[in-house]
Amino acid sequence: MDVQAPLLQLPSDALLAVLRKLNPQDLLRCASCCRLLASLCFSECLWMALCNRWGNVLDISAWRNSFHSGHSLYRTLHSLDHLVGLWTAQGQQPRGSILYITWGNTCLNACKVVTSLTGELKLARMFKITALGDSSYQVEFVRKDPQSMAPNDSRIGAKLLWDPKNASEFILEAREQPNGLMQTISQDAMIEQDDRSFLTQLLRPYQSGRNTNPGSILPDIRTIEIQEAASDQVSRARRVDLLQHLLEHRLASDDDQDGSQEATGISFSQRTLQYLLRLASPARNNLGVEGQSSEARCREQREVLRCSYNRFTVAEATTNTDLVGLWIGIYGPHGAEIIHVTQAEDGIFGTKITGDPNVPCGQVSFRASLCSQTSAVPVELQQIVDLQVESSFKPFRIVTMFEGKGRIAGHNFRNPLWVPGHLLVSSSNEIAFLWEDVNFVVPFKKLSFEELYRSQMHSGSLL
Repeated sequence: MDVQAPLLQLPSDALLAVLRKLNPQDLLRCASCCRLLASLCFSECLWMALCNRWGNVLDISAWRNSFHSGHSLYRTLHSLDHLVGLWTAQGQQPRGSILYITWGNTCLNACKVVTSLTGELKLARMFKITALGDSSYQVEFVRKDPQSMAPNDSRIGAKLLWDPKNASEFILEAREQPNGLMQTISQDAMIEQDDRSFLTQLLRPYQSGRNTNPGSILPDIRTIEIQEAASDQVSRARRVDLLQHLLEHRLASDDDQDGSQEATGISFSQRTLQYLLRLASPARNNLGVEGQSSEARCREQREVLRCSYNRFTVAEATTNTDLVGLWIGIYGPHGAEIIHVTQAEDGIFGTKITGDPNVPCGQVSFRASLCSQTSAVPVELQQIVDLQVESSFKPFRIVTMFEGKGRIAGHNFRNPLWVPGHLLVSSSNEIAFLWEDVNFVVPFKKLSFEELYRSQMHSGSLL
């Protein structure tokens, strides 16, 4: 206590000035020393001063209204701050999917990155995260009504699963697909797609007209005992068994008139789809859906959509001439794609963040050797670049180039090859890559999602 005595004799405002220099962890340690420090360490003005670090990106006073203390507000802001940044979705090959999360005035906004064939890049609001004041969060999908294009947004409930202490990954769950903004399907939905492909192969001879009574292969659904498959955890093997049961009925007799189009009033393709959904849907509590309304059937067919996102750390440039970071370029008919340029001791690498069916996301698009840097640019090379770049970009005057390799591949990344190429740097510090064998040039522009978000918010063009 003798060591603390001189400190405790200071006026309260002087003590607060000292405590403001400490980080939150040290403040909590000081609070355990004595009652006086505890009262000061949990004072409202101290924690609100710590919250002011976010004052330039959100409305602190609007957030404060939802919390009982400045300490709880700081804890929530500090926790949500781990979600701010760039995220890439798992299992979204070949195109890839990027999510940009940033602060709004009263919430966190998560925007999906939308590219186009012309190179235009847009951010579309996908969902928002709102703190409820009791250390919990509310996640809502935000979408505009595609029919009326009304300014009011319709909202879909969702759930966010993540570890605030180590936010390198989070899982997004939703009950229905938000207007195509979340390009993902659940594992059960993937199995259903496989089953549909299986059924398509099974019915091909009948759809081609080689069977005069296609309805005869579809037995009455009530005669098949598949109640065991009505749980939420239907295994793939069980579904295959059910479809094999269908296969056994391919040679059924033509006496079953209930399966004909005249008797049921629906087409063969519609009856086939209904049959498959009854077999494959994991949400069936009973398979006799004839007495249910269409609204009830749609409600039953909703599935929990899960998509996992990994944090993406962008390499930061140390100088104005540093090439590392995010770039966007137009890959011919594939449209705009985003690459991440990194630099190592052995060279410069451009890795696709969004890809195409030939070279998917996650693959290195080009590489260049640092030791091959030269400013001696052949006239023929400058002419090739002028013909392909000047129409869509400002004149690209090459000042530096590196010898390298460019990746090419067939559809679905078949037979990937490295071909000779050049990484080109312009006088305005833009880059382009030339695939030498085909004289194909892709120019790139530097990309900052923070500037893009701010620009679209200011112009009102945020989707």
